[in-house]
Parts: sequence; structure tokens; C-alpha cells
Amino acid sequence: MNKSVNMQTILAVGFIGLATSLSAQETTSPDSVKEETVIIRREYEPVIKDAKKINHQPVLNSVEKTSPNFTYKMLPQDQEYEFTPDTIDAVKIKGEPLNSLYRAYLKAGMGSYLNNYGELHINSLRSRDFQWGLDVHHLGSNGGVPDAPESVLSKQNVDLYAKKMLKKHAINAGFIFDRAQINKYGVAGQVPESFVMPNSRQTYELYQGQAGLRSFNTDSSLLNYNVNFKYHNLAIKSDGAKENNYLLTSEFSKFYGTEKAYLFLDVDYNSASLDSATNQGNLLVKPAIDIEFIGDKWHLDVGFKMALENGDDTRFFFFPKAEFKYNVVRSLIVPYVGVTGGAERNSVNSIRLENPFLVSYPELKTTRTAYDVYLGVRGLMTSNLSYNISGGYKAMKDMMLFTSDRVPSGSTPYYENEYQPIYDTVNVAYVSAQIGYQRSSKWNALWRINYNMYETQREIKAWNLPDLTSDLMINYNLQEKILVKSTITFMNSKYMKTSDTNQVELAYGVYGRKIDPIIDFNIGLEYRFTKKVSAFVDANNILGQNYEMWGNYRVQGFNVLGGVTIAFWGK
Repeated sequence: MNKSVNMQTILAVGFIGLATSLSAQETTSPDSVKEETVIIRREYEPVIKDAKKINHQPVLNSVEKTSPNFTYKMLPQDQEYEFTPDTIDAVKIKGEPLNSLYRAYLKAGMGSYLNNYGELHINSLRSRDFQWGLDVHHLGSNGGVPDAPESVLSKQNVDLYAKKMLKKHAINAGFIFDRAQINKYGVAGQVPESFVMPNSRQTYELYQGQAGLRSFNTDSSLLNYNVNFKYHNLAIKSDGAKENNYLLTSEFSKFYGTEKAYLFLDVDYNSASLDSATNQGNLLVKPAIDIEFIGDKWHLDVGFKMALENGDDTRFFFFPKAEFKYNVVRSLIVPYVGVTGGAERNSVNSIRLENPFLVSYPELKTTRTAYDVYLGVRGLMTSNLSYNISGGYKAMKDMMLFTSDRVPSGSTPYYENEYQPIYDTVNVAYVSAQIGYQRSSKWNALWRINYNMYETQREIKAWNLPDLTSDLMINYNLQEKILVKSTITFMNSKYMKTSDTNQVELAYGVYGRKIDPIIDFNIGLEYRFTKKVSAFVDANNILGQNYEMWGNYRVQGFNVLGGVTIAFWGK
């Protein structure tokens, strides 16, 4: 078939079809449609289209790994069950048995220098309602102090006490007899053994009675109180001097919410008849208020003290009182800080207990601590080891010192063997430390050290007061069979005031003598044959130092005391 003929044929057929269509549209009504079928036959010519190129590079899609998050909700369900135990007898728990008590205990011993010692204790057994007891002590010595006149010593003490427990109260009462006979053997310089000093012996006799009432209200809204009355009569046999003291002490406490308030009131009247013409009467009233605040880890006490003194003059004093402590770590570290003050009576009885080698008529004044500011820390190093370290500064008015210097009067010689109290304003800076160790009932040890710096106003030195003191106490218990105890005491040098112009002149017309340091080492041993009977031996002043306890008053050298102990009158 010719290509040109085919093209012409196609065009002719197309024009004929178009004319027919136009004619049909003109002559045919809109509702009539004439259908014709046109079939065109031609040869198939395939056509290949151009390929489309992909211009981007393939990229590897990263897949992020996610962990499933599951949430579980537990629904509480009570499971019911039944259990019926078998019937059995009650179990009896046997606790630790109580130690056997004995109503009486006796200790007696004898040693070198004819030293003799004895003590007797008689008391009631365990009781919830009533307790009573009697304590008797005796100490005697033939002296034996080298280079000194007669130094005989004799002391006796009887203490009778009783306590009655009521439902919410306790009543207590007691009586004390105390006797001490000493010799004023501490003379200056060498004294021949044949020398007898006139009026060197002095005897103190004390009679004291006391009674008290204390409440135990468990309801915090109620008032608790503790009231005690004490009376003593002291007689100095050698000179006929007497002293009567009446002391009423009271404490009232009550909770106000979580705070606890305290009210203290002490009434102290002292009358000293030093001779037929001299009578020193003095009234000292000391009220105080304290409020206690307690937190989870802290403790605060805030209050004040007052003192009203009526003697030769009427005086009023006010003292601060506050202390704060904080428990840092479960009682391991407890720092504290505080300030306090107060007034303290100096009676003939209190002075002779500190220094028995007194003049017949000592001057009596009230010592006042205007303020005492301190801080420290205490706590536990281990469950067996405790410590307490503190330091402070205090200002004291009429602080009592002792001196034995006196210018002889007339032809009567003076041997500087009598001490009299003198009073001065003294500022004291101090540091102290204490460490204690206890391991059940087997080991027990305590070490203490104190350092004081004295600044006197009128006196040149703080006479007879050492700057540094230290003591160590150790107790050891070996299976309740062997008991060992030991003490070591150290005291550095101190000064005594003297009228001896051959001594060091510390200031114009003021002479003093330096007393050597003291080291006192003692050890004691007790062996228990049975629970009732034991034997003991005490070795005292093992280093053999005849050190001066007070200026001119030396002590015995090495001495031994041994004896027995007996417990009896059991239940």
C-alpha cells in the first residue's frame, strides 16, 4: 500500500464524516441520535518513550530503637485465711538473776606509821517503800612526817539516812556527825623533835540534820517540787568558836507546752560566834529562774540568778544564765556554749573542809562570780570512749585565797603554821579536758587535765593555787576475783606568801616561796576469796615524795595499808 494514497483516503473520510455530522445536527431534532460506527484500520507502530533519570542518591534510613515502657498497677487484695494454733503451756522467761544483797559491810585495815582505817555500812535490802542506811568511817594516823613536830591525825564520820516512798512523793531525812582532830605541824624551818608547840591541836565537831520532800507528778500540767532543809552546828574545841547555819533549798518545775520552767529559791542564814564578843550574822537569799527549750537536736536553757545579801551591809547582785548545745551527730559531737554566774557562801565549815589548818577566827565573805563565759564540745569517740573539752573566762569578786604570813606580835614567835583566808578580785582564763573509757565492768579509766591563768587585782600571786593539775584513775576487774585500782596525780609548782625576808621578793615588801611540783602515784589491790570475804592492800605515795600539800605542810612518804573486807547479814 502507497503511503500517500493512505493519507489522502484518511483525509477524505474525515471531511465526509464532518460534513455528515454538521448536516445531521441541522436536520435532526434534539431528541433523535443517529449512531454510526467508523472502523479505522492501520498498521501498529510502537513508540518508545525517553527514560527518566533519578538524580538523587540512595539514602539509608536509620531506625531509632525504643524500649517499651510498661506500667503495672497492683491492686491490693486481702486474702482471708484461718489458722488455729495448738494449745500449749505458757513459756516462762527466766531473766538475769538479781545480785545478792547484804545488810552490812565492814572494811578494816592497818599500815605503816600506825595508819588505821575502818568503815561500816548497814543498810536495808531492796524495797519499793522504805530505805535506810548507816555509814561509819574512821581514819587515824600517828603522823610520821619528817622534820615536823607531832602530826597525829584522827577523823570520824557517822551518816544516818532514811527515805520513805509514797504514791506521788518521797520523804527523806538524815543526821551527820563529823569529827576531825588535826595538829598544826606545818612550821617554817627546821624544828627539833623535842619541840612542843603550844595550842597546835585543833578539833572540829559538826552536828548536821536535814529533811526534805519531793514530788513525782507524772502529769506534765502539774507542778513538781523538791524542798530540803538543812541545819548544822560546828564547834571548834580548841578556841570555843561556834557556827550555826540554816539552809533552805527549793526547786519548782512545770511544763508550759513543750517548754519546762524552773524556779529556784535558796535561803541561807549563817551565824558565826567566833568569841564571846564577836558574832557574824549573814543572810543570803538566792532566787533563780530557768526555762528549758528542747528541739530534735538542740537544747537551750535561758534564765537568770539573783542574790540578796544582808550582813554588815545590804547588797543585791544579778547574774546571767544561758546555755545552748547542739547534737551534731548522734551524740558523737555535741558543741555547747554558755554563760553563768552566782554567789557562794564561805562559812567556817566550808573553809575548814578545804584547808583545816585555819586560824581561830577566819574572815567570812561571800564569793561572787560576776560572769563565767565558756564553750566546749563533748561526745563519744567510740561506744566505750567519751570526751569533754572546754574553755572559758570568768571574773570573780572576793575570791578566797589562803596565806600563812603574819608579822609576829610582841615576844610570841610565829611559825607560819596557821592559814587565814584572804579575798581578792581575780580574773581566771581556763582550759580543761576530760577523757573517759569504760568497757562493761572490766575496765574503767578517767583522765582529766585543767589549766588556769590567774590575774589578781591586789595580791601579787594567786597564793597556794597551781596553774596546772592533772589526774588519771584506772580500775580493772578480773572476773570479779581480782580488783586493781590506780591513781596518778600531778600538780605543778605554786607560790605561798611568807614573811621570811630570806625568800624571793616578788614585789616591794612582798615575799614568796615557790613550792615544788607534786607527783602522787598510788595503787591498790583487792582479792576476793568469796563473795563475802576479801583482802586488800593499798600502796600510797609510791614515789616517796614528801611533797607539800599546803605550804610548810608535808605529807607522809611511801606507806602501805592492808586489811580485810566482810559482807554479812544477808537476806
